[in-house]
Amino acid sequence: MIKAYPEWITADGDYSLWMIGSILAWPIAMVGWGFLKDLMIVSEARRLHPVEQTTPTAASSIVLRTWRDAEFLAVAHMQQIGYPDAQDTGRGSDGGIDAEADAAIAQVKMLSRPVGRPDVQRLVGAAERGKQQDLLFYSLQGYTRQALEFADSRGVLLFQFDRRCMVWAVNQAARDALKRPRT
Repeated sequence: MIKAYPEWITADGDYSLWMIGSILAWPIAMVGWGFLKDLMIVSEARRLHPVEQTTPTAASSIVLRTWRDAEFLAVAHMQQIGYPDAQDTGRGSDGGIDAEADAAIAQVKMLSRPVGRPDVQRLVGAAERGKQQDLLFYSLQGYTRQALEFADSRGVLLFQFDRRCMVWAVNQAARDALKRPRT
């Protein structure tokens, strides 16, 4: 006789394990879909804005563990790309600025999700009015499409980094900045 049901379902019709599996599968599938959707957004952003890897900073033997490590990485990268007076703004409320130089300010986000447009807007809002400064943004997880579009419209330099201290340009403004002669 050929069985029409899996062996774990008893012959008397006990579907309890099947029901438990079905109940648990739905939330797991929804979490998976959210993750997949985020990956699709990031991959679309990368397709629209291809990245170019830069050389590792002097701190490349370090593994980033905290947001403070990420801020120090941004300062080192800023110094490497032509802002020799870049420095960390210190702990605490920084008004959206984590690193600064005479000619630039930077925000650093070490989030578990891509940076959105509101964060980039806050950096633009934190810039001193009337002072010519480059605006740099550093993100561990990249940027949403809306953040990329807004940054492109305002000339914000977007960089992404990983936990091994590799930093790369995400948008054209950042790639152009890397091509400028260093001071």
